[in-house]
Amino acid sequence: MARADPARAEQVARETLAKMHALEAEVRDDYWALVGQLSNILCLQDRFTEATASLEEQGRWLKTHGGSPTDQVRLDVRRGEVLARSGNAREALPIFEAVATNPLSDVRDWLGAAWIAASVGDPASFERLIRICWLRFGSTVEGQAALMVVAGLYQQPMDDRTLAMARVLLDRADDGSTISNLHINGVNAALAYREHRYPEALVLLDRFLAPPISRPGRQQVTDPTQQAPSLFMRALLDAELGRAEEARRDFAQARTQLKLALGDKPGHDRGPNWPFTYQAETRQREAGTVFMAKGIPLPEPDAK
Repeated sequence: MARADPARAEQVARETLAKMHALEAEVRDDYWALVGQLSNILCLQDRFTEATASLEEQGRWLKTHGGSPTDQVRLDVRRGEVLARSGNAREALPIFEAVATNPLSDVRDWLGAAWIAASVGDPASFERLIRICWLRFGSTVEGQAALMVVAGLYQQPMDDRTLAMARVLLDRADDGSTISNLHINGVNAALAYREHRYPEALVLLDRFLAPPISRPGRQQVTDPTQQAPSLFMRALLDAELGRAEEARRDFAQARTQLKLALGDKPGHDRGPNWPFTYQAETRQREAGTVFMAKGIPLPEPDAK
């Protein structure tokens, strides 16, 4: 893959998987790395049906070669990812919701489910996921896991109880790691927006989006898939603050980044960072509603 040779990478993955005789402890991580790589290779080429068939084949293999209940959960996650990457969010949502309910899954699985539920506009599913979050993660997660929970909670308007929970989790999220330091301003900005503290939210978001020269030791977020949600958030804040010109500019830039992430044709692979595309679509829809309420016309599709 590093040499841009997906055909050879696929061959290596398939041949190596075919040589495995049992899923013993010492090879389990390697096995899942190969399964994930093969699925990723096929999705990158928009070969979603083949990716699903490959996972079904591994499911049959697992049943007779030492697969555990945890392995089945990991396989279900991969199945949901293929559907999500192909743009079939509604079909992926029941799989991810079932995984999020399973005690053998983790916070990242729950987050993917929350982002998809918010994106497809399924409030009942999102509320169920909030309850799952309270039961499974509310009193235990710390560090980056706590940050991921908060990133799921703020996808929809939050009541006082959920906001209070998010603030407690955010206090437990700052573990001094580079990733936490990089993203904590962005998460804080989203919470300030939900609390209607728009000027403060804009300051925090600009710190998150700032170039690396102003943030020594930290990397700038340049991936279009990850830029789009933040730029739609900035458009939301501009609109709430009555900055119509800036709001239209940020909305146009966010839409351009989202288009880069999604590609130009229907059914194109959303890539390994597919959850961010759904988060961006959620914020795009919310921004459109705020623009309409404020009387701000949306920019033309090709506006820069």
